[in-house]
Formats: sequence, C-alpha cells, structure tokens
Amino acid sequence: MQSGFKMTPVAMVVSDPTLPDCPPIYVNAAFEKLTGFPAVEVAGRNRRFMQGPLTDPDDVARLRDAIEQREPVELDLLNHRRDGTPFWNRLMVGPVFCENGSLRYFVASQIDVTVERHRVLQLEQDREALAAEVAQRDADLASHNARLRMALKSGALATWTLDLPECLLTASSGCKRVFGRPLGEPFTYQELLAAIHPEDLPAM
Repeated sequence: MQSGFKMTPVAMVVSDPTLPDCPPIYVNAAFEKLTGFPAVEVAGRNRRFMQGPLTDPDDVARLRDAIEQREPVELDLLNHRRDGTPFWNRLMVGPVFCENGSLRYFVASQIDVTVERHRVLQLEQDREALAAEVAQRDADLASHNARLRMALKSGALATWTLDLPECLLTASSGCKRVFGRPLGEPFTYQELLAAIHPEDLPAM
C-alpha cells in the first residue's frame, strides 16, 4: 500500500483505529508538501492537529461521526498548514477492513481546493451583487413608470407604443379617448393609420 501512496501526487494519510484516538501512522511526501508537516511530526499525533479556530465545528462533527460509524466521508474542511496558513482541504476518508470484517485502517486523501472555493465564493458574491442591481433597477423603473402615469393623468395626455417588427400597438386610455375608441376594445396600428388625415400619413 505504501509504495502506491509514495508514487501518487495526492496527499495521503493512513490512520490506525486500533490505537487510541485513531492517530496517523503514515503520510506520503505529497502530504508533507501540502501541509508543511514532516512525517516525523505527524505520526502518532491527534488527527485534529491541523484544525484551528476557523475550522467549522459542524464539519468536524460530521467527520467524527463518519469515523465512529466506520463509514466513508467526503467534505471540504478548513485546515491549517504548519506555518498557520489556512487552506481548504477536500478530505476523503474511507475505512479499510480485514477479510474477517474487522476495521484495520482509515485511508484519507487530501486536495487543496482553496482557489476553487474562493472562485465559488466570488461567483456567489457577484451573483448577489447582480441580483441587488437588477432589483434596484426594477424599483427605479417602477418608480419612473408611476411618475409617468401621474404626469400623463395630470396633464390629460395620451400615449401609445408600437412593438416592432410586429407593429403591435398598445394605447393608453387617453389615447383611445382621443381617437374615439371604446376603452375596453383593442386599438390596432392599422386602425390608428386609418384615423390619420391622408396629408399627414407620409409624416406618420
């Protein structure tokens, strides 16, 4: 097993559940490079030595429960390197059983996903900022439309809009009144053109 772990670029840890507190008994060179901890400082230590004040207790509890239940678990855990630098550690832990069903080891792989987590966080922040900007623009537009309606009503003005290229006409109540159209009936662009004096049609 160790020969395979030595060759892999992924940080690997083997812990012995038959010893008190299930301490690490082997780490490969990739682990030493990732964490800054030499193997001689890791062997036999409490497995929580890379945790710190920024580590989420709920994540720790989830890891502890999986180990107690002898079940595999995968989670992103905020750990700390030997120099105290925090990093996001994608930890995958699995039990290894003997032929008779007894638990012999826990094997863990560890990958630094700090950049990935920061990118995800930045995307979430950008999405929240965009949503806030859209909400503000919607509020500004609603306020603008309310003021426009008030101005049109106060000035007894009529408006119409035309959606191109379908030439779908939307006329205000004031516009329908100006052209003598019933308020409850549609008013088409063709009907609007028909109501224009022939001399004014070229300008229209």
